[in-house]
Amino acid sequence: MGLFSKDNSGVISNLNKIKDLLEGKTNSIKDLNTTNGDAETLKLISEIASILQQRNAEELTVYGEIMLVSEKLADGLTDDRITKKCSNKKLNYIAQTVNIMTEKLDQSLLEVDKVLQEFSEHNFMKKVAEDAFSTGKLRNLPIRINELGDYMTQSLQSVKSSNDVLYIESAHLFQKSLEIREKNFGNAHPSVITARNNLALLYVSQGWYKEAEYLYLKNLEFDEKFLGKYHIDVATDLHNLSGLYYAKGEYDKAKPLIQRSLEILERVLGKEHSKTKIAIDSLQKLESHLNS
Repeated sequence: MGLFSKDNSGVISNLNKIKDLLEGKTNSIKDLNTTNGDAETLKLISEIASILQQRNAEELTVYGEIMLVSEKLADGLTDDRITKKCSNKKLNYIAQTVNIMTEKLDQSLLEVDKVLQEFSEHNFMKKVAEDAFSTGKLRNLPIRINELGDYMTQSLQSVKSSNDVLYIESAHLFQKSLEIREKNFGNAHPSVITARNNLALLYVSQGWYKEAEYLYLKNLEFDEKFLGKYHIDVATDLHNLSGLYYAKGEYDKAKPLIQRSLEILERVLGKEHSKTKIAIDSLQKLESHLNS
């Protein structure tokens, strides 16, 4: 019996089911007719239907992943990828293109996030790669971020230069003030001690530790000589010198000084005085660094 024999209802029925699959009216082919028609023709149609059904299932899987990744991308999620492939080269190409797009977006946004985090910590030297995208707004985004970093760096350098000039001028004025007071009142006068402390604080703020150390040691020497080793001003001198070594990270040198200062404060002012509590807090911070 041939394909166009009188009884070809099974063939027609099976072909219509295949047609429905190709037109997207159904996702599967079920209950193929195996009796009404030529046996070889029905078998061939069944094999074709099986191949088409398998391909359709593969394409639906890939299509589903494309839709899922696209929907996540629309919500701002860039870390998902399409993992399946099928025999449809065009669909595979679309899936590959979506993966490339999400990967580039993911890497670019991660880099942008890291650079902006650096910006939040006042480090504007970090750069974003500008070659991820060739055109459009996504191409402009890293360029604008890098321009912002350059602008902030230049601004900070300008401010630093201005501040450096101001600090140098301030140090010069403080030095002149100290020289005048030493000349008029002598090395151990309270106003001279105060002037040395002010100049030393300025030096510490600029990292000029050697100059600050000299002034603090000088104050300690004169206060111990003229006020005695257990005077409250000596405790202040010791605390200041300890703070200098703390700023330098020389915790071993700072600890005995703050301990001496605390001993004087407890002896003169008592354990509940605010200055004593400040010294206790400073000692605890030092010990924390020494034990870490």
